[in-house]
Amino acid sequence: MKLSKVLTLALLGSVGFTTTAMAKGTTAGTKILNQPVLEYSFGSVKKTTKAPAASYIVDKVINFTLTRSEATEQKVVAGATKIVEFKLANIGNSNENFKLSKWHNVQDVKFLSKKFYVDANGNGVLDKAEQVDSSLIKELAVDSFKKIWMELKIDPKAVINNRSDSGLLVQAVNSS
Repeated sequence: MKLSKVLTLALLGSVGFTTTAMAKGTTAGTKILNQPVLEYSFGSVKKTTKAPAASYIVDKVINFTLTRSEATEQKVVAGATKIVEFKLANIGNSNENFKLSKWHNVQDVKFLSKKFYVDANGNGVLDKAEQVDSSLIKELAVDSFKKIWMELKIDPKAVINNRSDSGLLVQAVNSS
């Protein structure tokens, strides 16, 4: 009787575990099967006990970073065209589509047009063939990035030395 109490306490102390699925870095939609197994010995007799299996489906995590290549203010000339470079990285766990749009905090400087160019071949250079206005990046793979160039045409009537903030607004969207 005394021996069985000691064994029971020892077993309870070693069975304090949880079956939470930790799926960091696992692709969305992946099925994870967890089945806890307890192996123990009583004297020279080895025993194995299996708990019921539990399965989990990894949730989709949308996460990305957007960085601007030029962090400082830049002076522009009225009537000029300005190209601003960004880097969009998909750090979530599924391929994503991203919609691009211009964010603008107007303070007297007016932009006549904007265009978005995406580095289709991944060489980091805005090639002539890539100078096609595109406001959608389709299926950006997990752990990959695209360079994006935003072209802004500044109003020729813009007052010099006024300030205007303009940036790239990125939104993850469905593929439809």
